[in-house]
Amino acid sequence: MKTNQPKKNYLLLLYFIILLNYHSYAQCWTKIKTGDNYSIAIKDNGTIWAWGENNHGQLGDGTFINKNTPTQIGSDNDWLEVDVKTHHTVALKSNGTLWAWGWNVSGQLDNGNTTDNNIPHQIGTDTDWNQIAAGRYNTMALKSNGTLWACGDNFAGQLGTGNQVSSLTMIQIGTDNNWSKIIMGAEYVVALKNDGTLWSWGYNPLGGLGNGTSANQFLPAQVGTENNWAKIAAGAYHTIAIKNDGSLWSWGANFQGELGYDTGSSIAQNTPVQIGTSTDWSKIMAGSFHTLAIKNDGTLWTWGGNARGQLGDGTTVNKNTPIQIGDTTDWTNISGGGFHTLALKSNSVLYTCGANDNLQLGNESSSDSNVLVNVNCSNLNISDYDLNNTLSVFPNPTNGNFTILSKTAIISNILIYDLQGRMVLKNSLNSEIAQMDISSLEIATYIIKVVSDKSIELFKIIKY
Repeated sequence: MKTNQPKKNYLLLLYFIILLNYHSYAQCWTKIKTGDNYSIAIKDNGTIWAWGENNHGQLGDGTFINKNTPTQIGSDNDWLEVDVKTHHTVALKSNGTLWAWGWNVSGQLDNGNTTDNNIPHQIGTDTDWNQIAAGRYNTMALKSNGTLWACGDNFAGQLGTGNQVSSLTMIQIGTDNNWSKIIMGAEYVVALKNDGTLWSWGYNPLGGLGNGTSANQFLPAQVGTENNWAKIAAGAYHTIAIKNDGSLWSWGANFQGELGYDTGSSIAQNTPVQIGTSTDWSKIMAGSFHTLAIKNDGTLWTWGGNARGQLGDGTTVNKNTPIQIGDTTDWTNISGGGFHTLALKSNSVLYTCGANDNLQLGNESSSDSNVLVNVNCSNLNISDYDLNNTLSVFPNPTNGNFTILSKTAIISNILIYDLQGRMVLKNSLNSEIAQMDISSLEIATYIIKVVSDKSIELFKIIKY
C-alpha cells in the first residue's frame, strides 16, 4: 500500500514557511524595560526577549553570553510585565506568578542563597502578584490585596522594615493594604497609595526620597501632604512624578541635568520641584542619569546625561531641560537604562539609542548611536510555530549550540532545513534532551523538524 507521508511532510513544511513569512510582518513589541547594560521586551504574543550584557545571567536564556539581537527566553507565552534596574530581572506572568533571574549578590532573587541564576526562577507559589519593581539589590512586589513585599539588601533601609536586616526571601513591609504603585531607584523606594499620597524610604544622601532631608529612611514615610500624585519613575538617584493635573515634577540627584531644571548647577534637590509649566505630560521613565517623557500628543522628550547619545537628539551633549526628539506623535512607551534608551511607537515598532558596548541596543552592532535606530522584531516565535508544545528549543537565536528539551516525549530524529526546504543537518537519537551544533551553517534562519514518540513538531531557529 502506497503512502503519501513524504508529500504530507513536505506540505506541512511549506505551510510552516508561509506562516513564518506571514508573521514577520505582524506587530511585535508591547512592553519594554532596560537594565544598566541590557534590554528586556515582551511581544504581543506573550513571549519575552532579551539582549545585551549577560555576565550575571540577567538575559535569562540559560547562558552568560552577551547577545546583540533579541533572544527569546524559554518558550512560555504568558508573560505580562517585566522590570529591571541593574543586573537582575523581575517579571509577572498572566497567572499571577512572580519570577526573577540574573544577579543575586544580596538575595534579590528570593531563592534562599546569593548565587546568580541564568534562567527564570519562580518566587514562591503565590498567584496573586500584580505589580513589580527591581532595584540594584532588591526585588519588590505588590499583591492584589494591596500589600507590599520585598527581599534583598537593606543597608539603607530600602526594605522598609524599620531596621537594616537583609532578607533572602520575600517579606511583607508593614501591614498596609492600600499600596497602588511602587518604583525603585538604586537603593531607595518611592510608592503611591490608593488615595494619591506619595511615600518613600531607603537611601537618601542625594535627596531621592523628596522629604526635605538627606538622611536614610528605614520606614515608609509620606512625602508632603498632597494627594494628587498619579505616576512615578526613578533613575539611579533621581525621582520623576506626574500629578493628576498633568504637571511634571522631579527631585534628587542632578549630576547631569536629569532633574530638568535649568539651574546652571548640579546641586541635588530634596523636595519636589515642577519642571516647566506644561500640564500635558502622560508618561515618564528614568535612566540612571537621564530622563524620558511622552506628552499627551504622543511626542517624545528627553533630558539629562547624554555622553553616549542616550537622549537620541543626534549629539552627545547633556541637556538640563526637556528637548523634543523628532516631530512624530506616535510614541507610546519608553525606558532608560544606564546609558541607553528604548522607545516604542504605536505600531509596536521599537527604537533604541545610546551606549552599545555591551550590545544593549540589539541592532546587531557594537557601536553607540546618538539617534534612534530600529530594533528588528525577530521572526522567531516558538509558540507561534510549535504544533504540539511538548518541546522547547533554547537559546534562540544561537551562534551555534542549542538544546532541544522534551517535556513528555522521547526524541528520535532531528532534521534541520533551510528556508528553501532543503535538509542541511540530521541527527538520530533516543533521548528527552538533545544538544545540537549548527556553527558550521551560514548565518540564516532555519526550520527544525523534531520527531518524537508523541509528535512531529516544527520550530524556527536563527543562527547569527
